Amino acid sequence: DCFRLKTQGFLIIAPDGVDARDFFPASCVDDGLHSEILKRIHSLREYALREAAGSRHSIGATVRRFRDLDRQSWHVAMQDGSGRVVGCARYRPIDGGFEEFRASESAIARSTRYGPMLRSSLEGLLSSARHRGKHCGEAGGWALCPDVRKTTAGFNIALMTYALAEHLGSGLALTTATRLNQSASILRRIGARRLAGLPGYYEPEFASVMEII
Repeated sequence: DCFRLKTQGFLIIAPDGVDARDFFPASCVDDGLHSEILKRIHSLREYALREAAGSRHSIGATVRRFRDLDRQSWHVAMQDGSGRVVGCARYRPIDGGFEEFRASESAIARSTRYGPMLRSSLEGLLSSARHRGKHCGEAGGWALCPDVRKTTAGFNIALMTYALAEHLGSGLALTTATRLNQSASILRRIGARRLAGLPGYYEPEFASVMEII
């Protein structure tokens, strides 16, 4: 399902097989719009991945893996006045344990020094959230068209994603954020923090320094 919010030009897209009206009873659902908007989101994310990785890196495997995640995720899409998707992010509720987070496949997770710290911190947060009757989730796929990067669009998409996660019952949202385009610092400025004091790390897949936030 895909439905439109009447503020800021936002669209919310539900995961495959999920009826958005179970979570947003007053929403106006448009099934036909779902695949079209998701195609535009994919196009924007692929552009951002190619820009980050550069010509030296193949992004085919990353794109395929992200599309698998997309089918399990909620999406926030921002449109301009002409209906073009100029920004997006996704949120995926986590039902399992540490291995379900993309962070478990990151370069820092393979570190003999920091990998155990990452696992211990995430398992502790999962346990705490579930004890409070909440779930944990993973945010990602945050991408912007170049012409809106120096506007409030990035903040607005991040805040809308936080609001969506909270509405869905999240007690914690984790993301692996790049330092490119100040993505990680923007998230910290609106209240996010680096997980368990873990350092930034280089991720070959994205040819970028990343932070787990």
